Amino acid sequence: MSVSLRERPAAQYINPYQAWALIFASALIFAAAGTIIGKTFFWNNNTGYESALAKQLTVAQERTKTDPKSPGNWVNLGWIYFQQGQYNQALAQYKKAMDIDPNYYPAYYNLGLAYMQVKKYDLAAETLKKAVTLEPKSGVAFLNLGISYTQLGKYDEALKYLQQAYKFNSGSAEVLYQIGLAYEKSGRKEDAIYQYNAAVGFDPKYKPAREALARLK
Repeated sequence: MSVSLRERPAAQYINPYQAWALIFASALIFAAAGTIIGKTFFWNNNTGYESALAKQLTVAQERTKTDPKSPGNWVNLGWIYFQQGQYNQALAQYKKAMDIDPNYYPAYYNLGLAYMQVKKYDLAAETLKKAVTLEPKSGVAFLNLGISYTQLGKYDEALKYLQQAYKFNSGSAEVLYQIGLAYEKSGRKEDAIYQYNAAVGFDPKYKPAREALARLK
């Protein structure tokens, strides 16, 4: 198979005035593009995010009015409150979902996360234990259940559930780090270092594990 050679086009002459005009026009275009990109991605970014959440909140509230017997609608409403940092409001919505369907996993899981945010780790653990009975293969529920027990200082319980989280998500630096943290807090330094090293092995940029290794070495 042959490839034909293309002739190099003849050079075109541009006088100095044309050259400066092109440079000036290019500079204006570049500056304008930078302004647009800045406004879109950097400036007032939080304002745009909050505005989007406000719109989502209105829609979610309307859905709970039109279909109040849907537990999913209440969980969605609670999740928007959660993202806004209104954790007590989120808790209330999740509880409404549970009243409608006492076996609705998303309500229990999200309720557990909200309890963790307000540092009610005993209630979080209780709620997430129910969540993992409803979804026994939910790695994230086991992970947060384990974290709750670590926060309560019940490290054996924490490790039991964190090992379950590892079973379903063995490639997670976060899971390995949390196992290491439970070991560290229970005084098992060498086991903690091993887990932190494993976390860094999965993700060399995972900052919490790197900081933990620096602290222990």
